[in-house]
Amino acid sequence: MDKHLLKQFRRILREIDHLEAEKKRIIDQYLAPPVITGMPSSHGDPDRIGNLVARRGEYQDMIDAKIDELINLRLDIEDAISGLPSCDRELIRLRYIEGWSWERISVELHYTYHHVLKKHGWILAKMKGENN
Repeated sequence: MDKHLLKQFRRILREIDHLEAEKKRIIDQYLAPPVITGMPSSHGDPDRIGNLVARRGEYQDMIDAKIDELINLRLDIEDAISGLPSCDRELIRLRYIEGWSWERISVELHYTYHHVLKKHGWILAKMKGENN
């Protein structure tokens, strides 16, 4: 497993967050109960809400597929780091699963910034060597 695959986890997570936020915005905007003003109005398509509700299921299926992809990648990452010492697993999880900065990781693990970077390189090399 290389760092590009590890970075993919955060990208998928951000994509899911974006899709969920967009779904909420769409629901709030288009499926909110109408405001009753007492004035006559025309809405054009009488089945507009029904069509939107039907498409909502398709949208949710798309989000669910992304969540499945995220879960599968997380399991692959856990499998790839399972043979590492716990401090190395922690470093990989903090960086790629939690998305922490190198500075924050150094403080958390009580290492210098440069040692964290070197250690990260060693871990990736070890992970790459075990996968070949």
